[in-house]
Amino acid sequence: MNKILPYTELSISQFPLLLSTIQLNIIIETLARSIFPNSKIYDIDHELCERFLNILYNNCTDKINKSIIVSLDSHSEEFDNIKSDTQEAFEKNKENSGNGEELSDNVLKTRASCLISSLIGIFPLMPPHIFIKWLNISKNELISPLIRKEEKEFLLNKLWNSIIVCNKYDPQKGNLGINWWYKNINNSKNPILI
Repeated sequence: MNKILPYTELSISQFPLLLSTIQLNIIIETLARSIFPNSKIYDIDHELCERFLNILYNNCTDKINKSIIVSLDSHSEEFDNIKSDTQEAFEKNKENSGNGEELSDNVLKTRASCLISSLIGIFPLMPPHIFIKWLNISKNELISPLIRKEEKEFLLNKLWNSIIVCNKYDPQKGNLGINWWYKNINNSKNPILI
């Protein structure tokens, strides 16, 4: 339990030089599942999930993370093989889930936007009492300051998909998220149904 936060920091520090976006997402989601509600660790230490989220947040907002990612194709052949294997596994998982979500490697060009994507990906696992707080943080402090329109659109779409997944498994939390979405994102007089 005391190794989860240092492992999180280590994993983030290895991205994107040693880890691809997909590998980072897998690590972040696996760690989140081990410390969020419905896990034995969460029953012992409720605060660990908040500290985990704060680590992700701090890395998303770090000025160094605003820099453009060097193309992952420029690494060694061994790295390319690992990336190819991971990409193949992701494609199989995508086909099986029917999700069809666009690969973030094509749209997200900064380290920060990739980390924000990882954070949004674990929103369905988040405890309900902090869900709205983190929706607000993601919109106001993480997505809005991004410069590239494509990244913003991708991340907002991913945020909506996370809310829909929440609704699928926890209708009460999903309803909170949907209401938040239509108050904060899609709040025109004629809302667009996504």
